[in-house]
Amino acid sequence: MKTDFLTNIERSKVSPKVGIVYMSPNGSTRDVANLLVKELAVMGEVRLFNLSDYESDEGRLEIQNQLAEIPILGIGTPVYQLTMLDPIKHLLKGLPSASATVNEPRKAFCFTTFGGVNSGKTLLHMCTNLHSRGFEILGALKLLAPHFYDEDVEFPIREDRTLVLEFAVIVRQRLEKPVEWNVLKKKLNCMSTKVKVLYPFVRAFGRFRVTKIEFDKDLCTVCGACENACPVHAITAQDLPRKRNGCLPCFNCVMACPTGAMYADVEEARSTIRFNEKHVGGEPDREIF
Repeated sequence: MKTDFLTNIERSKVSPKVGIVYMSPNGSTRDVANLLVKELAVMGEVRLFNLSDYESDEGRLEIQNQLAEIPILGIGTPVYQLTMLDPIKHLLKGLPSASATVNEPRKAFCFTTFGGVNSGKTLLHMCTNLHSRGFEILGALKLLAPHFYDEDVEFPIREDRTLVLEFAVIVRQRLEKPVEWNVLKKKLNCMSTKVKVLYPFVRAFGRFRVTKIEFDKDLCTVCGACENACPVHAITAQDLPRKRNGCLPCFNCVMACPTGAMYADVEEARSTIRFNEKHVGGEPDREIF
């Protein structure tokens, strides 16, 4: 069910100390966001915003307005095609300048989950975008997470939880002693030479190697499960499911469909991911910057 943003506004007239915005098609980035909420609660109220809940123009405007009043922002996204999700990218582009909002210096941190191939320049681009808007960057975190077909793989495991706790401690410490941007930027731009060379080609042509999602109308019962499961609201199922622009693809519709009307060649997806891991993988599974 879609969230009415006005309900969230009425819930509290006092702006929270920390706002964490995330998008999480398969749930892993959401799990990290929930852990951060728990660990950062000692700083004051922490409000969680699931960007998938706000698809309307009114909702997008309201989330921008609410975030403008929060002094500390956390932004989380999974990595798709070596970059952040488009809705997160649009959110960052729409954020007002930090100096034009609250009186105190605004600060931000970023986190991402990736499926074992490579996190690319995701954290670098997120932090650079926020820094260009006047935010002091407190740090960044990345964690290896399961792919959509790895339903039996536990996440987060103990090592992930430990690192999230450590990251939360670092965020609190850097409120008083922020890291210099040039130092952090250099650490974020730590991809291997091979990945830096391949990065523009993967970004340009990677989408053509994504496993195609198919649809069998004879198996469809128009139950709406695919529409409800789509995190970017790219499916309408009033008559028969139809895909609009914006499909990731995250394969949530495939996993949610009870009849197999939405289907994809999972083994082909596995093979593509193994190929990508071989040629552009190899970075640490977990890392704090």
